[in-house]
Amino acid sequence: MTVFMRRTLLAAMMAAALAGCSSNEAPTDPLAYIPADSPYVMANHTPTPKAVVQAWLAMYGVNMEEIYADMAKDPELKSIEGEFGEWVRAALPEFGKMTSVSGIEELGLKAEGRFAVYGFGLMPVYRMELSDPKNLDATVARIEERAGKKLAKRKLGDTELWQFANDKAVVLFGAVGNFLVVTLAPAKADDVRLSAQVGLTLPEASMANGGIFAEIDQKYGYDGHFSGYIDIRGLAQRLSGRNQDDNQVITAFGGEVPKLSDACAGELDVMTQKFPRMVFGSTRFDEKQMNISSLIEVEAELAKSMQKLAAPIPGAGSDETMMLRFAASVDLPETVRFLNGIADSIAAKPYQCEELVDLNTSAAEMKQNLANPGMAMAGAVSALHFGLKSFKMEAGSEMPSAVSAFVTLGSSSPLMLWGLAQQGVPALAQIQLAADGKIVALPADALPMPIPLEFKAVMTDKSIGVATKDIDDASFTAAATVPAAADGTILRYGFSGDFFKLIAEQVPAPTPEMDEKAAKDAERGRKIIQGMGEKIDHMDVRAQLTARGIEFVQTNSLK
Repeated sequence: MTVFMRRTLLAAMMAAALAGCSSNEAPTDPLAYIPADSPYVMANHTPTPKAVVQAWLAMYGVNMEEIYADMAKDPELKSIEGEFGEWVRAALPEFGKMTSVSGIEELGLKAEGRFAVYGFGLMPVYRMELSDPKNLDATVARIEERAGKKLAKRKLGDTELWQFANDKAVVLFGAVGNFLVVTLAPAKADDVRLSAQVGLTLPEASMANGGIFAEIDQKYGYDGHFSGYIDIRGLAQRLSGRNQDDNQVITAFGGEVPKLSDACAGELDVMTQKFPRMVFGSTRFDEKQMNISSLIEVEAELAKSMQKLAAPIPGAGSDETMMLRFAASVDLPETVRFLNGIADSIAAKPYQCEELVDLNTSAAEMKQNLANPGMAMAGAVSALHFGLKSFKMEAGSEMPSAVSAFVTLGSSSPLMLWGLAQQGVPALAQIQLAADGKIVALPADALPMPIPLEFKAVMTDKSIGVATKDIDDASFTAAATVPAAADGTILRYGFSGDFFKLIAEQVPAPTPEMDEKAAKDAERGRKIIQGMGEKIDHMDVRAQLTARGIEFVQTNSLK
């Protein structure tokens, strides 16, 4: 994720094509340019080695330069009018260079360098360490040659930057110190603001001396290759008409400054205080493994209540590689109690803000719906875990030739679920399945399938499951084992490289009826998916409710 994000951001900013002058006295730490009150930041303070960058950039296994060159000729891109469209089309052939370390350096950027993306107020600033300003100049020259004209320039003090603008906005870009800087600002922004925004004037209090990144990395275990935050509460205040500088920016871009009543402002602050910030970062980043964690921070008491919404998932601790895995959980009785508590809280103190009064009615309706007796029956199933170990489909066939999989359900009443299954499937009526964890073979006609498959089942006091016969008994037992307590996971899904290979194999070959472009795009798409299948070992994503808030943990590994 982080490499993809860096490449995308670099590519987007390169559409502007950049060059300029540098100052040897400028700080070399990008954090020194970031105001301490920035509402959003993404940066690194530990450079990522070239070998690591290259390993993840090569994940798709195709020539991206050719793809981006063809994109510049795409009729849809040609329909973008004005100066912006001209420069995007002229810059696109350079984008493919972002898929290799050598290509990045050819553009004048430092593949293993420091970078930062942050808000100067509401306005975005992108800062990336340069490797060779002359290469950047050459990149600009190539883009200008394709466009058939020169980029406009703007001078701020002794520094000359490139720009393109319309009546509402200006994009400034160029070399400031040892960094490529790209930023967006209102068209009428004065030199004082622009100088501060691009970093010619340093903030009185910055991230470098504010310690925020060190605090985040230490608190959440980030390794410094990539981390940041989004100040949800701060952004809400900036976007709600309570900051004069931000109001001028909103107006400059044609927006309408909100006029909140005191009641609205107060209630908005109460809401955002419960979810004040999102933080994210890498916890491991090397040539084979990239682990990314993100967290929506939640007020302590609310987070404690939300933790009860997750139910234990059968086989929650399984790390066995699956072609495809999906798991989810919800403790329905606790969820009903939680939602009823919210409804009661709103009823006791209804919203006064005119923009929020509809929530009062919605809360009352929700409480009424939660009283539905059917909720009790639905609560019999609290978790699901599905694993697809293998799946084979022959070319030209509409049905698989082999499937290896399991599905287990967490339940407070597995015997009731088995009884319902026996009522619905006569072949199961005589099968004795006890809640003792012993695996029982199912008759061939128990689960009619279009391909010949044999199944087995297992039941414990907290779960019930079915698997194809070839699933190892130990693996099946583990998949049906419910932990004593929930770990907070409400959603988990994952893929192996074999899953991407399977998808690539199912992409139909171009037909004679397809035009040349459509056929080429289809084949490229297939090759990208195939390349991912050959490079990726596995990907796994979990969403968890913890004492800190709502956490998302993604692990990615390469072969």
